[in-house]
Amino acid sequence: MLYNDKKLSALAVYWTCYGGSGHLKAPDGLLLEAYTRHSHPHFHTNRQIKSIVQGRQNGNVQNINAHYFSTDDGTCDESMRPLTLHGLVDGELPSQDVFRINHYIAQGAPYLAHPSTKKPLNLSPTTAYSLEELDSHDQNEHDDGIRYKFLNQLTLKIEEINARIGVMQPAL
Repeated sequence: MLYNDKKLSALAVYWTCYGGSGHLKAPDGLLLEAYTRHSHPHFHTNRQIKSIVQGRQNGNVQNINAHYFSTDDGTCDESMRPLTLHGLVDGELPSQDVFRINHYIAQGAPYLAHPSTKKPLNLSPTTAYSLEELDSHDQNEHDDGIRYKFLNQLTLKIEEINARIGVMQPAL
C-alpha cells in the first residue's frame, strides 16, 4: 500500500467537479459515459475533500463536518501535505495524481427548476444548493479521458451483478 509507512490518521481526497457536458436532457447510460467534461484544476470547489479515516486508531478522532476529520496524527492529502479544516494553503493546487472523487454536481437538465418551487427537481428540500450555485458548478473545460481507464471493468462488473440478481440485459 502507498501509505503504510506514513504517519497519518486520515487521507484527504479532492473533488473534480463535472459539468453537464452539454446535455439538454438526462442521457441514458452510466454517468461515467455521459458526463465526460469537468472543471479546470484551479476551480475553487476542487479544493473540497472527503476523508478516508483509518479505523481502529488510538487517540482523538472527531468528525468536524461531512468532509473533514480532526485526528491526532492529522489529515494529509496524497502528497502528504497536512490539511486543516480550512484546507490547503492559498495558492496550492489539489493533488489528484493517485486519488480523486468525480463529483457530478451539475448534470444539465435534471437540475432545471420546477416552475412552482424554483428548486432543482432532483434535490431534496433540505439541499443547500441554489440554482445559481449549480450553474456556477457547471464547468466543462476539460475531458481527460479518465473514464476509459474504468469503463470496461465497470461495465463487466455491472453485467456480473445483473446476472447474479437475475436482471435481463437489453438486446442491442
